[in-house]
Amino acid sequence: MLNCTLYGRKEKLAASYQLQKFNLEMKEILDWTQNMRGLMEAGGLPKSANEAESMIEEHQERKEEIEARVERFNSLSHYGQELANSGHYATPEIHQSLSKLQQAWAELIQVWQEQHIKLLQAQDLQKFYGYVEQTESWLSSKEAFLANEDLGDSVSSVESLQRKHAQFEKALEAQMEKTDEMASFARQLTQNKHYDSDNITNRFQAVLRRKEKLLENAAARRRLLEESRLLQKFLRNSFEVAAWINEKNSIAQDDSWKDPSNMQTKLQKHQTFQAEIMANRNRLDSIKSEGEKMLRERHYAPEAIQSRLQEMEELWEELLASCQDKRAKLQDAYKVIQGCQQLGLGVISRDSSAATHLFYDCVT
Repeated sequence: MLNCTLYGRKEKLAASYQLQKFNLEMKEILDWTQNMRGLMEAGGLPKSANEAESMIEEHQERKEEIEARVERFNSLSHYGQELANSGHYATPEIHQSLSKLQQAWAELIQVWQEQHIKLLQAQDLQKFYGYVEQTESWLSSKEAFLANEDLGDSVSSVESLQRKHAQFEKALEAQMEKTDEMASFARQLTQNKHYDSDNITNRFQAVLRRKEKLLENAAARRRLLEESRLLQKFLRNSFEVAAWINEKNSIAQDDSWKDPSNMQTKLQKHQTFQAEIMANRNRLDSIKSEGEKMLRERHYAPEAIQSRLQEMEELWEELLASCQDKRAKLQDAYKVIQGCQQLGLGVISRDSSAATHLFYDCVT
């Protein structure tokens, strides 16, 4: 009887020791899992690509630390299950502890996986920011090129600007892959449910809008340069024709009619001169057509074009008036000479002072 009592007490002591050992190891593992969870959950998110890489490495080390405790976790679970299966007096408590251990371990693995995904996404976010920074820097340099408002002041200077702009647009098209890569990566992140999808979408759409604006401005400058080339060509042609008109006007306004010699020949030459003038009207018409076409197409310098067209028309009208005036004077002079000849005064000569004064008086 005494032996039975002693044996029973010995078993209870052993069972109590086993329970205490189990509970102690259980507490150590639960405390460790709680501490590990706290470290992972308090880690925050990286603010740079280098920090992201460092945090991912550190997180991977924690995985290795977790895996190093798998054997101890399994051993404790097996030990607790053996105690429960042996009919231990604290079997309900042991089952509850085992359930708590399984839950804590599962939650630890889940937290690691969630943090791992979040860190990878954070790394992707920093990579995206890198794309954005590069693209924005590239856009800024291109925008600075387009900020140049010089449209040239001659046909040659405008054509030089056009060649530079053509090279710019060619390079622009070739480098558009920068924004395409950024946009493609951004869409990939949002499709994969990135935690910062809204911000990513807003950022990349803002960059795309900026890119579209850049393309619009490039096209607008191309059009402006072409309009400038047409304007400079129009002005150059008008100056050439204006110089020709002024030259002819100077001839039309000379005093050759005052010399009574060879008046019939002068009259014939003037008729030929007038015919030449009218034959060149098409040059003015061509300039007028150029100017009116630019005005119809809403050229950026309508006032300058309209003013130049008016100046050209006025020069032409002045030339015609000078031609008509000279023709009238030559005709009057010719009539005076014929009248003098009919009166028997003979041919009027510059050397005959009295006759010449009479000629001037009759003509004027």
